[in-house]
Amino acid sequence: AGTDYRLVVQNDGNVGIGTITPEVTLTVRQTVQDSGIRLYGHSAHSGSYMNFRVDSSGHTNFETSGGSYTKFMIGSGYLHGPWGDFLLERS
Repeated sequence: AGTDYRLVVQNDGNVGIGTITPEVTLTVRQTVQDSGIRLYGHSAHSGSYMNFRVDSSGHTNFETSGGSYTKFMIGSGYLHGPWGDFLLERS
């Protein structure tokens, strides 16, 4: 049977999580819609975090939550928050 790699560090220093062929310094291969990257705040703000993921429609999402901050999401072409949705376009 094949080996199931979770983390790879190549000779050039590139790190892969969920992939054995990292193309850049850090490559994370998402395996399910709800996964992605989560970064927590330091000890004084450990309840705050940001997520970066690709949803089931292929949209890129950046989400924040925790503490007294309002959650918002930036997707491919739109900004969503408690104030409503905005379409983002280049002029």
